Amino acid sequence: EMLEYLEETGRSLMHTCNILSDELNIKGVRYLKSQYLLVTLSYYIFQKKFKIMPSDVKELKRWLILASFSGRYTGRLESDLKEDIELIRNGKVLRHLEDKLSVREITDEYFDRPYEKEHLTTLLILLRERGNYDLSCDSSGGFRRLGDIDPKEKGFHIHHIFPKDVLVKVYGRNGLIGDMDIETAYDHVANMTIISEDANRKIGSRRPDEYLRDLDREVLRSHYIPVSPELWKPENYYDFLQERKKQLTEALRKLLSE
Repeated sequence: EMLEYLEETGRSLMHTCNILSDELNIKGVRYLKSQYLLVTLSYYIFQKKFKIMPSDVKELKRWLILASFSGRYTGRLESDLKEDIELIRNGKVLRHLEDKLSVREITDEYFDRPYEKEHLTTLLILLRERGNYDLSCDSSGGFRRLGDIDPKEKGFHIHHIFPKDVLVKVYGRNGLIGDMDIETAYDHVANMTIISEDANRKIGSRRPDEYLRDLDREVLRSHYIPVSPELWKPENYYDFLQERKKQLTEALRKLLSE
């Protein structure tokens, strides 16, 4: 009987991982705020008898994002897990689990801080919503999709759109960008996107106003990068952050309200 339960648990975990990879762009636990989020999702899928509809995927996205920003399972692990599992066991859906979360909607302030795991989760989901393009061409000259890249082979890379060396050169090592020092401004969520290792290597430490101009507008849009060349100039970096933060926040609010 125990072996049968273990086999079912394995099936649930694999099914969950496939959904996260194929539907949400999340191809490893390193992109999750807590690995224990898999426990709740796996049990939910098990209770649904593995019959996950598109509407369920929407609910899953919403709960995963809000649970990540709430830091679910990063504090009272056992009691929080027990609470959520009990709700699912009693037939509750993921929307009902949201009542236990501290964050129920996303405001600008959540995208106005150095990036954390919850931002990586959200970025990957938002990138998939917009076409999931990489910031690089393949060998035939066409644009690749991040979802087609095996992270075990090539890997995803957390890419700073504006390199630190470029910012230091323009603002000085002790300079301020708005009310932020260089380190804070450089690690701002709005300066982050996720690309392939190959694309990151090709871009290197080039200025955005050099490498972004070579990219198709739809590729830029898929990464929520402002298409105005003026905002790609390092001296306009603060304005770039504000515009991209606005686009990310609006896209996330729309996703969560669907």
